[in-house]
Amino acid sequence: MNKIAKITKVEDLKSFEKISQYVSEQYVPLYTSEIVKELEGSFEFESAVRYCDSGTMHSVTLVNREGDRIHIDNSYDRSRAFSLRFTDGQITIPLDLDKVVHRGTNAKELIDNIHRDKNSIVEALQDAKTTVLNLKETKITKEFKEAIIAVIFKDVLVSKEVDITIADSYDTFYEYIHTVTDRFLKGEYHTVGRNDKSDMIRKGRVIKSRFRRLDVTLKVYKFLKSNVPELFI
Repeated sequence: MNKIAKITKVEDLKSFEKISQYVSEQYVPLYTSEIVKELEGSFEFESAVRYCDSGTMHSVTLVNREGDRIHIDNSYDRSRAFSLRFTDGQITIPLDLDKVVHRGTNAKELIDNIHRDKNSIVEALQDAKTTVLNLKETKITKEFKEAIIAVIFKDVLVSKEVDITIADSYDTFYEYIHTVTDRFLKGEYHTVGRNDKSDMIRKGRVIKSRFRRLDVTLKVYKFLKSNVPELFI
C-alpha cells in the first residue's frame, strides 16, 4: 500500500469515485460524497484519508456540534464494505450500518434510507455514547478479562500460548478492553508455541493497520453485546 493521502475537502472525495472494472454486474456503488451530503446539518465533514493512491479504499470523519465523531469506511473496488460507526477514539460502536456490502436491496436503498431516517442515526449515536459510558463505569470480572483476551488473541491462541500482564488498576470494561487491544497491536506480549520443543519465548508482532484495530474492537463489541447485554441498555 502506498502512502496515505489526506483529504481536506469533501469535494475531493468525488475525484476517485470510480467503480472498478473488476466488479460484477451486481455491484451497487455507494458514493461517500452523497452520504456525506445527506448527513449535512447533523454532521459536517472534518477530514478523510485515502489508503492507496491507485485504489479507492478510504475513511471519512464527520463531526456534530457536540464534537461527537462518526466514521465512514468505504471503497469502490470491493476492498472495503461500507460502514458507519461511532468512536470515542478507543472504542468503536456500529450505528446499525456495519459492513453494508455493495450489492442487493440494502445497498440499493441505503441513500434513501439515510435521507428518510437521518434522525435514527442521531439516536443511534446517543445510544452508542451511553454504551461507552456504561463500559467506563462497569467493573470487569476475572471471567470477562479472560474472555476478552480470548477474543482479541483468538488467531494467536490457535498455535501459541499468550503471556500478557494487565495491572489490576485497569478494572473497568473500557480500560481493560482498550489496554489489551493496545498491547495486542503494539506487540507488547509474549508467546510460546504449544508444540515448540524448544519452548522459545517470542515477543508479540507489531500491527500497524488501522483496520486491524477496527476489526478487533468490533469483535469485542459483538461478544459483549451477546454476553453482557446490560451494557447496551
